[in-house]
Amino acid sequence: VLFSIVFIIIGAIIISIGFYAVIWGKAKEDERTTSSSKVPLLKVEENVE
Repeated sequence: VLFSIVFIIIGAIIISIGFYAVIWGKAKEDERTTSSSKVPLLKVEENVE
């Protein structure tokens, strides 16, 4: 019975780490795609004479 509790705890820790890794990866991916796809709302025109 004690071994099954230990395995349940170890499994929960592994699942938690995996879930955290997926969420962290998605956040990094979203951060990268939003920074590369930023478009200025107002077009700045420079008058160079």
